[in-house]
Amino acid sequence: MSLIAYPISLGDPQTKRHPDGGSHTPGEGPVLKITVNNPEEIGTRQPSGHWNGMTVLRYGYMFVIPNTERPLFIEADGMKAVNPDLLDDTRPRSDIQFMTVYVGTSGPTMSNLTHKRVDPVGPAGRLIGVLWNLDWRAMLREAEAVNEQ
Repeated sequence: MSLIAYPISLGDPQTKRHPDGGSHTPGEGPVLKITVNNPEEIGTRQPSGHWNGMTVLRYGYMFVIPNTERPLFIEADGMKAVNPDLLDDTRPRSDIQFMTVYVGTSGPTMSNLTHKRVDPVGPAGRLIGVLWNLDWRAMLREAEAVNEQ
């Protein structure tokens, strides 16, 4: 699932105002991306710590929310590599074994993000606020409950 934070520029002549009071400026924006059971999404990112029961990965901020006892990473050539046995093939394909959540954006904004120079009320800043302030473990539990129905 992806949630795009389109920038709104009220001075832009292409900006459309809607009857409900909202506005839309055409263009691209940063994305909050949520995936489940996709080891490729982790790619070559390296862990930088843990926060609220989640693993935090480098390059921007990616949270990995586990729903398995299997380790996320293994040692390989002195570095951490995604565990090739991370997914348990004996579990139903509909089971969420882990979930990733991160904010993706253009190169310059990503550089500013990693150097902590992002406007907190800009599109990327708002998504980063969502990233750090949502209870992702509760979100995963709720998604599992819906999946079991």
